[in-house]
Amino acid sequence: EGLSRDEYKIFRKRIIGLILATDMSHHAECVSKLNATISEFDISSGKNVEKLTEGKNESELFKTQQFIMESALHACDISQQTRSFDLAKEWTYLLFEEFFMQGDLEISKELPISMLCDRNTTNVAGAQPGFVNFVTIPVFIPISNIFPMLGECVD
Repeated sequence: EGLSRDEYKIFRKRIIGLILATDMSHHAECVSKLNATISEFDISSGKNVEKLTEGKNESELFKTQQFIMESALHACDISQQTRSFDLAKEWTYLLFEEFFMQGDLEISKELPISMLCDRNTTNVAGAQPGFVNFVTIPVFIPISNIFPMLGECVD
């Protein structure tokens, strides 16, 4: 309530972008843009990160900040496999229970069952290596160049 009208508009725009960044349909674009950014500014292990913001006007700065925040949130959203095995396993099964409830609802409405949402055919454990190799690691490698402390997650 303490924000000016302009501050509120910026805040709202940021939040909407962050929410949309959790949509997995943007994953490939996020990874591609992260890798291009890392390459363009020669960012490695936290070096040259300042190049992301140097000499940018207000609009460009907003876009860069938004992209980095969205990428970091996307990494958080898919980070369960960067945790200890027990924690990763617990969160994976919680996530799949959500998927299965969606599949159950789709069955009840006679709709096609979405990928990974059929509790009778989905192999949860079998899906994890592909998720780690093709989803988690491709985000965490470039984001850990911007935020080196995340290198532990890659390891």
